[in-house]
Amino acid sequence: MKTAKEFLSQMVDFLNVMFTLTPTYTKKNKVRKVIRVTVEQLQDMLLNWKFGSQPASVQYVTNPYLIPEGKEKFGKVTKIGSASIILGYDYENSVNKQRTREGVEEKFAAQPLWKGYGEVLSSTLAKRKVTKKKQVKGEKFDIETGEVIYYLRYKHEKSLRALHFDSAMAFLPSSLIKPFFKPYYGAKNQGVEKEVVARTLKLENVRRLRFRSMEIQVIPSA
Repeated sequence: MKTAKEFLSQMVDFLNVMFTLTPTYTKKNKVRKVIRVTVEQLQDMLLNWKFGSQPASVQYVTNPYLIPEGKEKFGKVTKIGSASIILGYDYENSVNKQRTREGVEEKFAAQPLWKGYGEVLSSTLAKRKVTKKKQVKGEKFDIETGEVIYYLRYKHEKSLRALHFDSAMAFLPSSLIKPFFKPYYGAKNQGVEKEVVARTLKLENVRRLRFRSMEIQVIPSA
């Protein structure tokens, strides 16, 4: 009998035929170069990113945040999704360009990642120090655990496709699960009408990256 992780791995491979991410050929009808890497190798590639700004697509597996009613109804939900993105972009520059287009003169400066517990390592990679809450005499503090999580940094352009499964890996139609997602409020400090959607994705959740004539396939951690 397959474990949930084995089932999920097979499901990801099967769903590749359904995603926009799937085609074997580029627009110029050239075969993509497929490179299989570990999460650690992906981290090294992103740290030493040498491709500049690149339009790309990403396929990922995550556990989306649900409101309490959703958690009670579905348990831990798994999302297999793909998106059109920009890799290697400059966040502050992108926001300031949008501010210029909208006639906002004051320059934008990005705030520290994750309340100062994050660090930008390159245009495509960031890390976050994991913390836990500790309460002393009624006052709460963030205490570092020593664990570090690495993230892919990117500009989100467009969501492509997404499928959701409940804790028993039963398929959840979008119309059923959507009302239980935590609402997304967007960035509040950019000062623009059209938000520059900056996002991060845990490296362990990345399954495929496609840019230029390459497809990076990520071998999930054991």
